[in-house]
Amino acid sequence: MDRKYISKRLFVWYTVLWILLFVALYLAYGVYFVDTMSTKSKWVGVFAGAIALLVAACKVMEMSFYKSNNPMFEKITKYFLSGSLVFVKRLFKLSLVFVFLISCLLIKPMGNNFVICFVSGSAFSIALIFITTILSTKIATRSSQFYNESDILALKQMHNSGVAISLITCALMIIPAVILFHITKDYQIINGFVFGSVLIFIINNISTVISRQAVQGAQNVVVDNVSELEVNDRRNPLLLLSGVVKSILSVNVLSGDLYVSCALALFSAMAIGGSFYQLMGAFLPIIVLASGVFASLISALLINFKSTNNLIKKLFVSAFFANLLLVLVSYYLVKQWLPGMTELVISIAIGAFGGFILCFANINIINSKYRPALNVSNAAIAGFIPAFKQMIKESFSSVFSPVLILALCFVLSFVLAQGIQEPSMGLYGLSLSILSMLSCMSIMIGISSFGMTTKNVSIVLDTYGEDICDKQNILSNSLQEYGFYAISLCKNFVNSASILTTIIALIAYTILVNLEQVDIVNPYVLTALLIGASIPFLYSASILGVVSKTARRLALEVKNQIKSAPQILRFEIRPDYEKCCEVAAINSSIQVVIYTLAVVLIFFSVLKFLDIEALMGFVFGVMLSSIGLLYTTSSASILGKSTKKYFEKQFDSSKNFEEYEAISINDAIFSAFKELINPTLNILIKFLAILALVLVPMFI
Repeated sequence: MDRKYISKRLFVWYTVLWILLFVALYLAYGVYFVDTMSTKSKWVGVFAGAIALLVAACKVMEMSFYKSNNPMFEKITKYFLSGSLVFVKRLFKLSLVFVFLISCLLIKPMGNNFVICFVSGSAFSIALIFITTILSTKIATRSSQFYNESDILALKQMHNSGVAISLITCALMIIPAVILFHITKDYQIINGFVFGSVLIFIINNISTVISRQAVQGAQNVVVDNVSELEVNDRRNPLLLLSGVVKSILSVNVLSGDLYVSCALALFSAMAIGGSFYQLMGAFLPIIVLASGVFASLISALLINFKSTNNLIKKLFVSAFFANLLLVLVSYYLVKQWLPGMTELVISIAIGAFGGFILCFANINIINSKYRPALNVSNAAIAGFIPAFKQMIKESFSSVFSPVLILALCFVLSFVLAQGIQEPSMGLYGLSLSILSMLSCMSIMIGISSFGMTTKNVSIVLDTYGEDICDKQNILSNSLQEYGFYAISLCKNFVNSASILTTIIALIAYTILVNLEQVDIVNPYVLTALLIGASIPFLYSASILGVVSKTARRLALEVKNQIKSAPQILRFEIRPDYEKCCEVAAINSSIQVVIYTLAVVLIFFSVLKFLDIEALMGFVFGVMLSSIGLLYTTSSASILGKSTKKYFEKQFDSSKNFEEYEAISINDAIFSAFKELINPTLNILIKFLAILALVLVPMFI
């Protein structure tokens, strides 16, 4: 399609978009905010979600206007999409069985409204995974073709995909939340929405990371046993699964994780606000979240992609602007809705900018110019073990800074909201602080999705570059560097969001069950705390065992395909790529369900044989133990990659092969741990928190 014609069409679409955006903001102010006592005010969340979907649709249309004349490009897109959908559909079939069974079990004790919310949460989560799968698949291959024309155009389209995915994630959370709140008139019942979401994502996220690790192990076995095959060989039946789980489905894991975090923070804030301040307290979190969505999409639309200079800086400047806009709007909201409680604005500001600062907590590990990378590189001269010890030392040291920022945000949000004089107001301010951190999550999802898409494009270019690109693949390394910085800077935000939402959910739990305090020296509480502290290690060990089983199944599937059809090695027939995706999905998802049910059994055993106070200690123990694992594995993985970059820039890896190999092995080990443990524990602690928040009141 002609570029001038495309530009005219885009100009028309974006003109309509800006007009509708300003009309929506005017209506939100003139109709809803002026009459603050009106129950109509909650519908501003639907406004925000609708505009977010409109912006996402414009971004998707902008990407779809550019068509490729290369038939190989369309063929590759279909390959990736078919593999992704085979994997996702298999997960959903199992998920739907559990949604049905749990709905049947809960309909009598919890009521019809709860089950409606539960099924809605599951349905919207499934829709989100399908949409992000299709978008991330198409943009990964399409941006590879854009790269053939223009580096700037490729990066712009990758950013568009990140914006589209992030805004769709926010819209599919806030729109059903507001509608369900309007239908049920009960902020406690719609916690079922979060329960349905977390059930889908715990199966999807953990199965994806298991398959990602398993395919790497299976490829090593296949390459060692079948001399004709290589890792990126098109005759390798694992090729499609490798590309799917390493790149495409990683976006699903990220968006699903923050989706659950934001939904849990919203409903916890509504429960706390509704308990203390009735209607206005329950409505205000919806308005704050809607304001964050508006601020994010305005900030995203203002990013300029005329050059690749300071690209990461531009993305984070937009995040800062969105948080600033959120704080300014929140000041007006609190002043209108809860006059005399303007201290809440301070808590909102602490949460908004605290989340932004968290992204830079371990910048010394991310940047290869700083001392940690130099220390590991020097230790590698003595071999693998000294380099391993140095990486452990640096990653352990890096835990303190993000935890300190979390602690400061936590205590300041409570104290500056007058929590010492009035604890209820302090707890409400704390809940709004955590929600404000996640209100602009679309910006963080957009930045992380941009980073993941750059990795996806580099994978496509490395595998199929000779078929879809006319020029040499010189952008691949720079793409990987953009992706590394974008994802690494957002890691602390994602981990911290999980921890903070778990804390605020536990606070909401104590309010719902009328638990005024938790006695840490109570033998029951202490016993449950110790048991909970061991759960992340036990669960992670079980998941590592599933990786080995899945890798063996995949390696056996490849051997069977080659044995039954030797024509594969002679390029005479196409391998059954989809079968490998199916094997990975079925084996990993079934094992995830088994081990998750074991954790649920321990959860209810604590509730039955101890008490509700001990259950608080149990979930708190799981969270505290997860903090160390999350930050340590994340920092070690990032440090391994930054050390490799430092070594490659400073030395000739071919002449210093032993040192480079020591660094590479350490990088591979810690990356494997991070890619498995981080998504697993992030979703596990939120699953246990919502389990306590939703189901425990039923047994009281």
